[in-house]
Amino acid sequence: MAKAGVNRDKFSPLTVIMLVVLLAWCFVFLFAMFWALMQSFKVPTEFTYDKKSFWKFNEITFVNYKYVVLFASGDWMGGGYKGSPGFGEIALNTFMYSVGGAFLHVVSTCLMAYLAARYNYFFSKIIYTIVIVTMVVPIIGSQASEIEILKNFNLYNTRFAFIVLKAGFIGMYFLVFYAAFKTIPMT
Repeated sequence: MAKAGVNRDKFSPLTVIMLVVLLAWCFVFLFAMFWALMQSFKVPTEFTYDKKSFWKFNEITFVNYKYVVLFASGDWMGGGYKGSPGFGEIALNTFMYSVGGAFLHVVSTCLMAYLAARYNYFFSKIIYTIVIVTMVVPIIGSQASEIEILKNFNLYNTRFAFIVLKAGFIGMYFLVFYAAFKTIPMT
């Protein structure tokens, strides 16, 4: 009978090195988040390029948070500072982007992967090839052209454009869903 797993009594040098690198990487990100949080408690006049005031605080205040509430105040959906959006609209946009955008992306990717994996037709092979090719070819800098297209179609800064842009199916998740749907028997 073969063993299911291997018990290690000691770590290899490579494991220790990887653990140290990952801990350092985590520390960098945690420090950056802590530093950003601490900077939010500074007085607005302390934001200078002076290296000495970069790390020290003359006073800790919540005035920055007060400005956020004041500039986004007014009625619930309309702002009080030069036509800025209200806090309700900001919260709605944030919710739509974080929850709705992720939901749309997962649903559209899942549907396209299901259609390509379960139905054997000509376009399923084309869809699979398009996904592979777009993952191989680098598309760095494509956001500027997306913004230009949205402006030409008068869709820039609209919720409909957000829905269209987030409903893409190209990426690694397509391959994961495709492989999962391929393994399900066709009964």
